[in-house]
Amino acid sequence: MRRGSVQILKDLEDVIAGASKGHEAKKAAVLSYQFKNLTRGKSFAKAQFQKWRVALNDDELHLIESVAFEEMSRLGYEPHVAGVSRERLEFSEEDIAELID
Repeated sequence: MRRGSVQILKDLEDVIAGASKGHEAKKAAVLSYQFKNLTRGKSFAKAQFQKWRVALNDDELHLIESVAFEEMSRLGYEPHVAGVSRERLEFSEEDIAELID
């Protein structure tokens, strides 16, 4: 008869923290400039979280926030354009059909 053992699972934060310090992340970091961020951990994630602010202009933010407003609000995102400095964009069925074609 074969018996198995129970493994204790780590919480997500421990797994993420460990991944940035792991052997594979360190190996990949020396391969390319793009992979250096693998070993930075929380400092990298914190900087990336607000990267969209410089990558998108107000018109692009307005469109994205208007389209995904409900979902983004549900996830705790605070809008920066839609409903703040400009009214949310509304899309008619015709507008949507035109975009799909």
